[in-house]
Amino acid sequence: MHITTISLIFLMGCSGKSEPQDTETDTQTTDTADSGDDSGLEVEPFTLDFTGALETSLTFDHSSCTHPASTHLSQFWRDSTGVHTFVLVAEIRGTFEGVGHYDHSTTGANVKLQEEAGGGMGFFQADPSLGDTFGIDVDMLDEYIGLASGSFTFSSLHGTAGTTSGTPMPVPITCLEF
Repeated sequence: MHITTISLIFLMGCSGKSEPQDTETDTQTTDTADSGDDSGLEVEPFTLDFTGALETSLTFDHSSCTHPASTHLSQFWRDSTGVHTFVLVAEIRGTFEGVGHYDHSTTGANVKLQEEAGGGMGFFQADPSLGDTFGIDVDMLDEYIGLASGSFTFSSLHGTAGTTSGTPMPVPITCLEF
Protein backbone atom coordinates (compact mmCIF):
# COMPACT_ATOMS: atom_id res chain seq x y z
CA MET A 1 0.00 0.00 0.00
CA HIS A 2 2.88 2.33 0.74
CA ILE A 3 4.39 1.71 -2.72
CA THR A 4 1.00 2.40 -4.35
CA THR A 5 0.68 5.73 -2.50
CA ILE A 6 4.21 6.77 -3.50
CA SER A 7 3.56 5.74 -7.11
CA LEU A 8 0.32 7.71 -7.17
CA ILE A 9 1.99 10.83 -5.71
CA PHE A 10 4.84 10.46 -8.22
CA LEU A 11 2.41 10.17 -11.16
CA MET A 12 0.39 13.17 -9.99
CA GLY A 13 3.59 15.20 -9.63
CA CYS A 14 4.78 14.27 -13.12
CA SER A 15 1.36 14.88 -14.56
CA GLY A 16 1.23 18.35 -13.01
CA LYS A 17 4.67 19.25 -14.37
CA SER A 18 3.84 18.25 -17.93
CA GLU A 19 0.47 20.02 -18.11
CA PRO A 20 1.88 23.56 -18.36
CA GLN A 21 4.17 22.39 -21.15
CA ASP A 22 1.23 20.80 -22.97
CA THR A 23 -0.83 23.96 -22.54
CA GLU A 24 2.07 26.11 -23.65
CA THR A 25 2.64 23.92 -26.68
CA ASP A 26 -1.07 24.00 -27.54
CA THR A 27 -1.08 27.78 -27.26
CA GLN A 28 2.00 28.09 -29.46
CA THR A 29 0.46 25.81 -32.08
CA THR A 30 -2.78 27.79 -32.05
CA ASP A 31 -0.92 31.11 -32.28
CA THR A 32 1.13 29.89 -35.24
CA ALA A 33 -1.92 28.49 -37.01
CA ASP A 34 -3.89 31.68 -36.46
CA SER A 35 -1.11 34.05 -37.54
CA GLY A 36 -1.17 32.93 -41.21
CA ASP A 37 -1.42 35.56 -43.92
CA ASP A 38 -1.92 39.09 -42.65
CA SER A 39 -2.52 40.53 -46.13
CA GLY A 40 -6.31 40.43 -45.91
CA LEU A 41 -6.47 38.88 -49.40
CA GLU A 42 -9.09 36.23 -49.99
CA VAL A 43 -10.03 34.30 -53.09
CA GLU A 44 -13.62 35.29 -53.76
CA PRO A 45 -15.49 33.50 -56.56
CA PHE A 46 -17.04 35.63 -59.28
CA THR A 47 -19.08 35.10 -62.45
CA LEU A 48 -18.60 36.82 -65.78
CA ASP A 49 -21.43 36.92 -68.30
CA PHE A 50 -20.03 36.70 -71.83
CA THR A 51 -21.92 37.97 -74.88
CA GLY A 52 -21.07 37.86 -78.56
CA ALA A 53 -19.25 34.88 -80.09
CA LEU A 54 -19.24 33.25 -76.64
CA GLU A 55 -22.68 33.38 -75.00
CA THR A 56 -22.33 31.94 -71.51
CA SER A 57 -21.80 32.69 -67.82
CA LEU A 58 -18.53 31.44 -66.37
CA THR A 59 -17.77 31.23 -62.65
CA PHE A 60 -14.15 31.41 -61.52
CA ASP A 61 -13.19 30.38 -58.00
CA HIS A 62 -9.54 29.32 -58.12
CA SER A 63 -6.73 31.84 -58.45
CA SER A 64 -3.13 31.07 -59.25
CA CYS A 65 -0.22 33.28 -60.19
CA THR A 66 3.25 33.01 -61.59
CA HIS A 67 6.06 35.46 -61.06
CA PRO A 68 9.02 33.47 -62.44
CA ALA A 69 11.17 36.53 -63.08
CA SER A 70 11.04 40.07 -61.78
CA THR A 71 9.84 41.20 -65.23
CA HIS A 72 6.86 38.78 -65.45
CA LEU A 73 3.53 38.46 -63.62
CA SER A 74 0.58 36.30 -64.69
CA GLN A 75 -2.79 35.88 -62.92
CA PHE A 76 -4.89 32.82 -63.82
CA TRP A 77 -8.53 32.25 -62.84
CA ARG A 78 -10.09 28.77 -63.18
CA ASP A 79 -13.18 26.88 -62.10
CA SER A 80 -12.23 24.23 -59.52
CA THR A 81 -15.56 22.38 -59.80
CA GLY A 82 -15.02 21.24 -63.39
CA VAL A 83 -18.20 22.90 -64.72
CA HIS A 84 -16.06 24.52 -67.46
CA THR A 85 -12.45 24.35 -68.65
CA PHE A 86 -11.86 28.04 -69.36
CA VAL A 87 -8.98 29.93 -67.82
CA LEU A 88 -9.01 33.73 -67.66
CA VAL A 89 -5.52 35.26 -67.77
CA ALA A 90 -4.05 38.72 -67.23
CA GLU A 91 -0.33 38.80 -67.86
CA ILE A 92 2.58 41.17 -68.10
CA ARG A 93 5.57 39.46 -69.66
CA GLY A 94 8.97 41.09 -69.98
CA THR A 95 7.95 44.59 -68.90
CA PHE A 96 6.54 44.09 -65.40
CA GLU A 97 8.02 46.71 -63.05
CA GLY A 98 5.91 46.13 -59.94
CA VAL A 99 2.97 48.12 -58.61
CA GLY A 100 1.39 50.22 -61.34
CA HIS A 101 -0.92 50.39 -64.34
CA TYR A 102 -0.38 48.33 -67.49
CA ASP A 103 -2.60 48.45 -70.55
CA HIS A 104 -2.97 47.61 -74.23
CA SER A 105 0.00 49.88 -75.03
CA THR A 106 2.31 47.98 -72.62
CA THR A 107 4.57 45.57 -74.51
CA GLY A 108 4.02 42.00 -73.27
CA ALA A 109 0.74 42.77 -71.47
CA ASN A 110 -2.34 40.80 -72.47
CA VAL A 111 -5.72 39.52 -71.33
CA LYS A 112 -7.07 36.24 -72.69
CA LEU A 113 -9.74 33.61 -72.18
CA GLN A 114 -8.90 30.10 -73.32
CA GLU A 115 -10.15 26.60 -72.85
CA GLU A 116 -7.69 24.09 -71.51
CA ALA A 117 -7.52 20.35 -72.18
CA GLY A 118 -10.92 18.73 -72.03
CA GLY A 119 -12.72 21.71 -73.53
CA GLY A 120 -13.55 22.81 -77.06
CA MET A 121 -10.25 24.73 -77.25
CA GLY A 122 -11.97 28.10 -77.46
CA PHE A 123 -9.52 30.99 -77.46
CA PHE A 124 -10.06 34.74 -77.18
CA GLN A 125 -7.52 37.47 -76.46
CA ALA A 126 -7.32 41.23 -76.43
CA ASP A 127 -6.25 42.49 -79.84
CA PRO A 128 -5.58 46.25 -79.80
CA SER A 129 -5.35 46.30 -83.61
CA LEU A 130 -9.05 45.31 -83.66
CA GLY A 131 -10.05 47.93 -81.08
CA ASP A 132 -9.80 45.84 -77.88
CA THR A 133 -8.61 47.73 -74.83
CA PHE A 134 -7.66 46.47 -71.40
CA GLY A 135 -6.08 47.67 -68.18
CA ILE A 136 -4.18 45.72 -65.54
CA ASP A 137 -3.69 47.46 -62.20
CA VAL A 138 -1.33 45.96 -59.64
CA ASP A 139 -2.06 47.77 -56.37
CA MET A 140 -0.02 45.64 -53.96
CA LEU A 141 3.01 43.41 -54.45
CA ASP A 142 5.06 41.63 -51.82
CA GLU A 143 7.61 39.46 -53.61
CA TYR A 144 9.08 38.24 -50.33
CA ILE A 145 5.94 36.34 -49.29
CA GLY A 146 4.46 35.96 -52.78
CA LEU A 147 1.39 38.21 -52.58
CA ALA A 148 -0.13 40.52 -55.17
CA SER A 149 -3.50 42.18 -55.63
CA GLY A 150 -5.25 44.56 -57.94
CA SER A 151 -7.72 44.22 -60.82
CA PHE A 152 -8.05 44.12 -64.57
CA THR A 153 -10.65 45.08 -67.15
CA PHE A 154 -11.15 44.45 -70.84
CA SER A 155 -13.51 45.91 -73.43
CA SER A 156 -13.68 42.82 -75.64
CA LEU A 157 -11.66 39.79 -76.69
CA HIS A 158 -11.22 38.44 -80.21
CA GLY A 159 -10.89 34.84 -81.38
CA THR A 160 -11.38 32.79 -84.51
CA ALA A 161 -15.06 32.43 -83.58
CA GLY A 162 -15.51 36.23 -83.35
CA THR A 163 -15.66 38.82 -80.58
CA THR A 164 -16.87 38.39 -77.01
CA SER A 165 -17.11 40.72 -74.03
CA GLY A 166 -17.68 40.05 -70.35
CA THR A 167 -19.44 41.80 -67.49
CA PRO A 168 -19.22 42.86 -64.70
CA MET A 169 -15.82 44.48 -64.49
CA PRO A 170 -13.26 44.76 -62.95
CA VAL A 171 -11.89 41.26 -62.46
CA PRO A 172 -9.83 40.89 -59.24
CA ILE A 173 -6.16 40.03 -59.16
CA THR A 174 -5.66 37.87 -56.09
CA CYS A 175 -2.26 36.20 -55.81
CA LEU A 176 -1.90 34.41 -52.49
CA GLU A 177 1.35 32.75 -53.52
CA PHE A 178 3.63 32.56 -56.51
